[in-house]
Amino acid sequence: QSLILSQALLTDYTLPHSMPFSAVSYQCEEDRIKLLVNINFWGQSLLTPASLSFGNCVPTLVDLVNGLVLFDYLLLDCAAVRVVTRTEIVYSNFLTYVPSQGIAQTFALPVVCSYSKPKDWVLPIKVPATGTLTGEGRMEFSMHIMNEDFTTPSKTKFFFLGAPINIEATVKTGFHQPTWLFIEECIAASSQALEKSSINHTIITNHGCFSDGKTSDSKYLSRTINGGLRLTLQAFKFADFNTEIYIHCWLTIWDPSLPASATRKACSFNQQMERWQLLDNPSQSSLCTCCDAVCKAAGTRQKRESEGEAGLVHTVVLGPFQVQSQESRVGS
Repeated sequence: QSLILSQALLTDYTLPHSMPFSAVSYQCEEDRIKLLVNINFWGQSLLTPASLSFGNCVPTLVDLVNGLVLFDYLLLDCAAVRVVTRTEIVYSNFLTYVPSQGIAQTFALPVVCSYSKPKDWVLPIKVPATGTLTGEGRMEFSMHIMNEDFTTPSKTKFFFLGAPINIEATVKTGFHQPTWLFIEECIAASSQALEKSSINHTIITNHGCFSDGKTSDSKYLSRTINGGLRLTLQAFKFADFNTEIYIHCWLTIWDPSLPASATRKACSFNQQMERWQLLDNPSQSSLCTCCDAVCKAAGTRQKRESEGEAGLVHTVVLGPFQVQSQESRVGS
């Protein structure tokens, strides 16, 4: 149902950030973002408000009289991505338009809010979603840095810059129902307790998109074990060399009878083909195209998604390990 904005409220949205033709304006507040869209976006045919989304959120208000659409949400709502550095906290998302018909062009516009990081700021712990699978028994999740051929856990915790770091995640169940393991998200941090980390770096995000692979040789590897997932991570400089690194991951298991989807996938970036590729069925790699925007389940536009809504999610922490400079190879 469309709701009409009052003229007084519209006056509050004379904002400094603007796209061409004043099409999109947004205001970054202390804990939320307010984004206003003029549906005469291209100065041609009107945009359809129902085809607009901010991340995975629908418009808060629609004013058809003035041709305006409002999104008003908390900074971490709508599947936003938060990146923390030593000095800044940055929240990023996309305003997307996917028309259901007609000749209007699909687009995704980045929206970014940056803040100075308070000295006493700590990262809140992400509470994993829960779910159920049919069957009884105990599930044991594990994640290890492995040797070159994945036969045993690695004995070394030191890696030279650019070297591959082999990682294996597994789940063992006490019942016979088969399971399919995915990684929702992985964040590298400088401490074992994520909320105390002074700096972090996103490795996997957006429901299984291996974002680190866009600028490195990091990728998922072919599945060889049931209930497991293997990947190789190219050792990167994190803060200073020799800093202890912990990788915080959210693993999710699904019934393997369910088909792959935008929120149930493992996608690597193929450097040679310059496109995303689905691990388990490359012919369905179109499911990975959302990795450059926001991945959401089909048919959930009118309902806010929760991560792991139909799966079971478990948090693991891998580490510590250290990355050393190539120069340190001399005499080592």
